[in-house]
Amino acid sequence: MNRISDEAALAARIRGVLDQGTSELSPKASLRLYEARCDALRHQAAPVTALSLAGVGHLLGDSLHRHYRGILAFVALAVGAFGVQVWQNEQEAAALAEIDSELLGDEVPPSAYTDQGFMEWLQQLSESEEDSLPE
Repeated sequence: MNRISDEAALAARIRGVLDQGTSELSPKASLRLYEARCDALRHQAAPVTALSLAGVGHLLGDSLHRHYRGILAFVALAVGAFGVQVWQNEQEAAALAEIDSELLGDEVPPSAYTDQGFMEWLQQLSESEEDSLPE
């Protein structure tokens, strides 16, 4: 209790000195101080009430602009993932189109590739070509 009364006495002494100092100010200086005080009060941040939970933050209210960096990062990540997916689909479609064009341009009909005898003949042919190569 003694500490509180000491602080109150100190505050009263400071207030008395300041009041005495303001009585000696010119009206122009008093007006400037009043305008500065009003300006400071206008620019003082007003508390905003919003629903929140401990450890979670604001659920409703003016909190969207506070988290714009996180939202922007998430949007960039989503756009990037979508872009990668589109690019992979394009690459796969191009590879399949190349295989289709090679099959259609080949002299062998496509049904021959599914014939087991044809595959064995190709393997024997490639082995005989490897044997005939000079070492």
